[in-house]
Amino acid sequence: MSPRTGAIRGIVAIVACLTLAGCVRAPATLPTLPPPAAGTSTATPSAVATPTPTPTPTPTPVAPTLVSAAGRYLFFGDIFFGRYINDWSMASPLKYDYPFQSLDQFHPGDYDAWVANFECPSVTGVHLTSAQMEATLTFNCDTAYLSNVATWFPIVSLGNNHTDNQGSKGLTNTRENLAAAGIQYFGSPDPAKGPNCDVVAMPVTGRLSDGTTASFSLPVGMCGYDGVFAVPTAAYCSPTANLPAPTRWPPATPSRVRC
Repeated sequence: MSPRTGAIRGIVAIVACLTLAGCVRAPATLPTLPPPAAGTSTATPSAVATPTPTPTPTPTPVAPTLVSAAGRYLFFGDIFFGRYINDWSMASPLKYDYPFQSLDQFHPGDYDAWVANFECPSVTGVHLTSAQMEATLTFNCDTAYLSNVATWFPIVSLGNNHTDNQGSKGLTNTRENLAAAGIQYFGSPDPAKGPNCDVVAMPVTGRLSDGTTASFSLPVGMCGYDGVFAVPTAAYCSPTANLPAPTRWPPATPSRVRC
C-alpha cells in the first residue's frame, strides 16, 4: 500500500468516526448540579388566583329632617249663603258657584289656607225661602254650597249667633255635613255648651335639611264662641284668678277674673 492510499484511508476513517460516533468519548458520569439554597422551594410554582375585589358598600340614604315650618293664612269675617244670596245664586247661570266667582281677586295662591266664620247652619233636607228666613231671622244654607266652601275655606268657625238656628240637632248635622265635605271646623255658638276649642290641621310649608321644601299639617288649637246676647252672671265673674286656666270656656268653676 502506498503512502497516498494509506492517507486516504485515514481521512475516511476519521470522517466515519466523526459521522457515526462523534469521535468524542462520553463521560463516565453526568456533572452534579449544586443543591438549592436553603429555604428555596424546588416545587413547580402553581398559578396564583387573582383576588376578588371587595365591593364598596352603598351608604344608606339619610332622610331629610324638618328645619322650619311657616304658613300664610287669610282670615275672613262672615260667609253666608242663605236668604237673598241664595236667591241671586239661583237666578244666575252659575247657581251654587255664584257667591265664589270673584274670590280669585284675593290671590288665594299667596296663602296656605283661608279661614272664615260660617254664619249659617247647613242641615240636610231643610230648604227655606228668603221670606221665611227674613220673618224669623233663622237661617239655613243649602248643603249644595259646601263643596265650594271646602275649596275656598277649608277651615271655618262655628262661633256665631246663627249656627244653631236649626236647634241642637241641626248644629250636630251641620258639623257632620262640614266634615263629610272635608271642611274643618272649630268653635260653638253657645260657650256654655261648647266645645269652644278644637284642634285643626293647619297646612304649612316646611324647609328640610337637604334644602328642599314639602307640605305638612301642623296641629293648632283654635277657639270660637258667640257672646252677643250673653249676660255675665256674678258666678261667671267670680275673682279666682290664681286657679289654672279652664279646658272649656266657661268652666263649671270660674278660674279667671273675666268681668
